Amino acid sequence: MVDEALANIKEAIELCLEVMQEGGEDIPDPSRVLVGSVAVTR
Repeated sequence: MVDEALANIKEAIELCLEVMQEGGEDIPDPSRVLVGSVAVTR
């Protein structure tokens, strides 16, 4: 289940970047992108 969620996240990011590029927006410099984690509790 976690692997599937990670694959979905990757696909969503790829689609966002594609839309940004098609819209003429600058793609963020990967060296300046914040990488973090999200905790989800129930």
